[in-house]
Amino acid sequence: MAAERIEYTLVQENDGIEIRDYAETVVAEVTVPGNRENAPGRAFMTLFRYIDGGNEESQKIPMTAPVSQVQSDETAQSEDLWTIAFYMPNNMEYVDTPRPANENVVIRAVEERRMAVLGFRGGRNNEIMLQNADQLRNYLKDNKIAFIDRPEYAFYSPPYVPWFMRWNEVMFELQ
Repeated sequence: MAAERIEYTLVQENDGIEIRDYAETVVAEVTVPGNRENAPGRAFMTLFRYIDGGNEESQKIPMTAPVSQVQSDETAQSEDLWTIAFYMPNNMEYVDTPRPANENVVIRAVEERRMAVLGFRGGRNNEIMLQNADQLRNYLKDNKIAFIDRPEYAFYSPPYVPWFMRWNEVMFELQ
């Protein structure tokens, strides 16, 4: 069965780039040290344990898509920190979200926002992710669209999907 995806409203599509409006959502997130490629693996099991009942209510929460990744605001020059997030189901409000048993898991409401999104199939290595981020960044600059220059990466496909069939996105929040 396919995982529930977070909901959005498509505002515009041009040259494979979408402008989307996202309603307020809730995430469970973990910040881990490491590089962009290994951070999701380091955080995944902590987040999976949370949705598998590792919370104060021992409540199981359905897996949703995407899993997101963004460089943490707390990144110091000596160490990369990445925040990996699982989105809660669309019908789950912040006040209804079970509190985590693991203090490293943070529950946070993400305010409604408008995002520019470029989706693509294939691998998730740094070269591919940076190339797609640059393509989206250049599109936004060329079209004089104000954005926050902090790419968010979104991964939709489970690990057992062959790399060439995986669906990924790079996103920038618009101002």
